[in-house]
Amino acid sequence: MNNKAAPQQSASTEQDTQPLNDSRYEDLPRSEFLQLPQEEQDRLNKLRQQRVREAPTLYEWDIRVATVYAMGWFVVIIPCGIMVLIGLVAHWYESDQWYGFFFMALIFAPFIRYLWLADKHYHYRLTTEGLVTTYHDAIPDAAYAVVRGLAWFGVVVCIVGVALLGPVTLVGAGGFAVMAFFFTGFKNVETTSISAIKRGHPHMIKVTHKRPYISCDTDRFYFGYYSNLDCYCHPEDMHKVLSLLMKQLPGSELFLLKNERIVGLSKVGTRDGEPVQLSDFAPENPLPS
Repeated sequence: MNNKAAPQQSASTEQDTQPLNDSRYEDLPRSEFLQLPQEEQDRLNKLRQQRVREAPTLYEWDIRVATVYAMGWFVVIIPCGIMVLIGLVAHWYESDQWYGFFFMALIFAPFIRYLWLADKHYHYRLTTEGLVTTYHDAIPDAAYAVVRGLAWFGVVVCIVGVALLGPVTLVGAGGFAVMAFFFTGFKNVETTSISAIKRGHPHMIKVTHKRPYISCDTDRFYFGYYSNLDCYCHPEDMHKVLSLLMKQLPGSELFLLKNERIVGLSKVGTRDGEPVQLSDFAPENPLPS
């Protein structure tokens, strides 16, 4: 009996070590992908990302992108303007607290713009299988140190207040206490995302000009997800990045849209925008402003 069991175990081990055939999953629709066991979904996700990471690099670039521009400035102006307006009304009624609202506006304006809505620093690595994107807030390390210092100061103030006046102190300063503890570990966090494209298949490549942005997608599925990627780039890199993409995705079409918000609203695989040619983005043929 023992002699018969040994060959069966060896055959099973040999079968388990054989590479799995994943080609049947490449065109798997999202609905069928979600029906797979969670372990299989995780394995296919890792496989798709691994293909992108380990593929040959075509081009790499860094770019800093502003998060506040055009109408986005109202996110900063409106709340700070309200504080200034309240301060003016308080001054009109001869209140001694009017200057506090001006001081809050001066503090919150740079906080909202340079911490809450900080610019993003992107590093892109375009490979033959997709795009590896690494990004973080474009905030100097000194700014994080100052915020952490102020947070710890707030924690100490809260502790001393509780020791001297009792827990009732936190009734009025509860929000300050929570924020103080929250920002003691304030630091820059780097995030990596991976986008895969189905090489050899035509895509819809939608671009913007004034604020260079590229969105590449198709209605074809690739391991349960739409084949797509998007990125910002410098104007002088636009032609190079597009030409590399179109070489990997023969038959793709180019469309020019007004801004990335409109690109984001465009449906996957649709021909939205003005048709353009790759030559339109060549340095010697700049598009009109």
